[in-house]
Amino acid sequence: MNINNFPVNLNLTPKNKFNFVNAHYFFSQKCASFYYNGRNAVWNGMKLLNLTSSQNVLVPSYHCGVEIDAVLKAGIQVKFYKIKSDTSADLEDIKDKVDADTRAIFIIHYFGFPQPIQEVKKICEKHKLFLIEDCAHALFSCSEGKQLGTFGDISIFSIKKSLPVPNGGALVVNIESLKTGTRVSISPVAILRSLKDIVRLLLERLKSRYNVIYFLINAIVVKPLHSLSMVSRCFTRNKYFCADDYRVFNVSTATMGMSSYTERALKRIDINEVIEKRRINYMSVYNEIKDWKWVKALFKKLPDMVCPLFLPILVERRDELVQELLKRGIEPFIFGKTPHALMNINEFPDSLLLSKQNLCLPVHTDMNKNKIEYLMRVLKETLNTINK
Repeated sequence: MNINNFPVNLNLTPKNKFNFVNAHYFFSQKCASFYYNGRNAVWNGMKLLNLTSSQNVLVPSYHCGVEIDAVLKAGIQVKFYKIKSDTSADLEDIKDKVDADTRAIFIIHYFGFPQPIQEVKKICEKHKLFLIEDCAHALFSCSEGKQLGTFGDISIFSIKKSLPVPNGGALVVNIESLKTGTRVSISPVAILRSLKDIVRLLLERLKSRYNVIYFLINAIVVKPLHSLSMVSRCFTRNKYFCADDYRVFNVSTATMGMSSYTERALKRIDINEVIEKRRINYMSVYNEIKDWKWVKALFKKLPDMVCPLFLPILVERRDELVQELLKRGIEPFIFGKTPHALMNINEFPDSLLLSKQNLCLPVHTDMNKNKIEYLMRVLKETLNTINK
């Protein structure tokens, strides 16, 4: 699916003001192809660059893992570069790692906050390398008044991470030489899989708003159907019913496209409202935790024109904390808990620290004053308990 012909003028005004028409128009002036998820966009983007198996891409040592797998399964080697404890890319290490076989630098804008993208771009220009921008966390963030995802030769987005849609990822091509390149045909998402995604999304929304009703439906309907599907998969091996593992890249579904449901939903979502609510929630949570004894916020301020995906913190005894939070009905997110198997973690102490201590607090649009107050109360009580 390509939507390249919608005329639109995005007026990115200063401070906290954004002026996007809707989520659909966000991509309308771009050369964008839409996939089932972000990892599919990574794989197809790597195929578009037409690299050989002897060439390598510099990738960050702090990662989810599936994006690295997508690069590898596209038939390309990887070399890991250092990420500092504040999640910024170590520019000197990137320069040291570039060799004769390096063809691209893969950069991740963690949690919606921009990397020093201009400096990375200069390294790419000097060595004639492709710049790959992973904006899976940074769908609506900007740097120096310019949208993230417009600096790289190709850019990756994971739409479903930032918006209440059942699936969706995008590959954006920014340079003319690649816009006419040969692309793998996008296959439609299976109807049954799309329905499964929609049901999962509706249940997540129900859980966030009506907890008791969700648990009743989950016990009476969802769990029995899940058990039935597990039995069915033993006999059918149907890939469309396979449980998704965000850490594993499946080449057999790499060309699967975004559902028509997501496309329709993008036309109705008010981006400005999403950005404003996320920023308000972020600052509400940050102002509560900034002086806490056992918590360190990764970012000390929220820059203008940044749309945060989470509020990331560093906390010791992270896994103990998570277990206690889950008991109280709070589901925090951990990014990069398990480094890719090819990486020697001892070479990257800062990335290892992030993997062991990072915890992402929710700031999504379903968070309201009562939920933030509950999150803060439970988080403080739990920290006090486990650190006695």
